[in-house]
Amino acid sequence: LLGIDPLDLRRRNLIASDDFPWRTPTGERLDSGDYVGLLDMARENSDYDRHVAVENGRLVGRGAAIYTEPCGHGWESAEIYILRDGRIRAATGSSAQGQGRVTSYRQIVADVLRQRPQTILIDHGDTGTCPPGIGALASRSTAIGGSALCQAAEQFREKARRCAARLLQAGAEHVASEIDD
Repeated sequence: LLGIDPLDLRRRNLIASDDFPWRTPTGERLDSGDYVGLLDMARENSDYDRHVAVENGRLVGRGAAIYTEPCGHGWESAEIYILRDGRIRAATGSSAQGQGRVTSYRQIVADVLRQRPQTILIDHGDTGTCPPGIGALASRSTAIGGSALCQAAEQFREKARRCAARLLQAGAEHVASEIDD
């Protein structure tokens, strides 16, 4: 209709790589990017030009859009408890959406506490048992929720070392947690 290739129109509206850092109208700071290069790569790798045609005065074929997703924003909270049977309960305000986050969360806590992942129970998505959080949105749940669990597990580990040292009448530096073999 305008006689402009849709990708060329998109290219005109992209932030040039030498214009970074860039502040968006909503106040977010984008530190870097090569959106024009990305568009060119997508065009080349998709055979875009071969699949676009004009039929009966209408443009038909493939479409393209550029999307920048916010990632790693916000906050989350986490709590770590030891259960009577020796297992660890890790509760997060973040939630899982079937993307393997429970496994990731379990591994993060297990690594910090030097325990087997099977001994870690992950509690999420229950406002009655979990700490407050933002939940799942964009690509932030593992980055922010996992970081909150990591920090909570580090604090738990240090508190447990101090408690064990007091019970053993030793210095905390002499107490270490290890995987039971």
